[in-house]
Amino acid sequence: MRLQEAYSTLELSSDATPAEAKKKYRELSKKFHPDINKEPNAEDKFKKINEAYSVVQSGKDNELQNFQSNPGINIEDFVNQHFKKQRIVREIHNSVIITFKEAVFGCKKDIQYKRNIKCDACSGQGQKVESNGCLACGGTGKTVMRQGPMTFIGPCSTCKGNLNIKQCNTCGGKSVLEAETSIAVTVPGGVENGNVLRISGKGEYAGTMQNPFINQLIDQYTDMFLHLTVVQSSDFKVVDNTIITNYDISLLDALGGCTVEVITLDGQQTIQVPPSSKNKDIVSIPNLGVGRVGPHNVILNVNYPKDIDKLVDYLKNKDL
Repeated sequence: MRLQEAYSTLELSSDATPAEAKKKYRELSKKFHPDINKEPNAEDKFKKINEAYSVVQSGKDNELQNFQSNPGINIEDFVNQHFKKQRIVREIHNSVIITFKEAVFGCKKDIQYKRNIKCDACSGQGQKVESNGCLACGGTGKTVMRQGPMTFIGPCSTCKGNLNIKQCNTCGGKSVLEAETSIAVTVPGGVENGNVLRISGKGEYAGTMQNPFINQLIDQYTDMFLHLTVVQSSDFKVVDNTIITNYDISLLDALGGCTVEVITLDGQQTIQVPPSSKNKDIVSIPNLGVGRVGPHNVILNVNYPKDIDKLVDYLKNKDL
């Protein structure tokens, strides 16, 4: 790429300062990165922006010359940028069944599934740089020079940096491998049937993104979405953070008060029914609701007796 073309690609004038070029590069590389921009030509545009920035930095037309002026740049990185294959990546969707109690209080679930992960053999590129047989550079296509603390990497003058690029045998050029994955997912208390949890970065390998602030490539993965199915309970209901159950009690016990055992999600609990309780009165047990924050409310269903004589005798002897 010619220097003038590089400035034009970065939308800069030829007298732009290095700081202006760096700022514009960051802006455009983020805008056209193929993991963010889904337009068909985004990847080509992204590559061209990277190439243009390298040319502007070097101040020379030949795109390979920038390796001589920028310390620590690796030819393999340069090749990977220009030969990266485009492929389709997808989100991962899984499902899990949880009990009513697990939905109320939260739980941990081990989820096993298959996904495409980065091929380490080719660093996710689908291709590998092999020896080109040059004795001068050992087949790497590059020469390394050190001057004090600085390291300069450039194309080999003998083989002109011509590289031997072959398809990765491990992944067959796909850049990914299918792998069994197992993760522990924390399901928060209070979820409902049909809720979906988004697990960041646990989907498929989507390539690398350059972080312009630290000049480092970062592996990018899509997200995994976990769909929840809650087994409903016929005994318990939930309203906001409150768990609700019903308890049948006789009229005599309601009038006189009593101690009863009720079933909660934490097992049996003893509650005190106060004297003169009425139908649909509520006895509340604190901290046994959703997430152990709200209460567990017991609704009293008062059963009226069929034996009226027994009720009359009770009332005669009861100071109401």
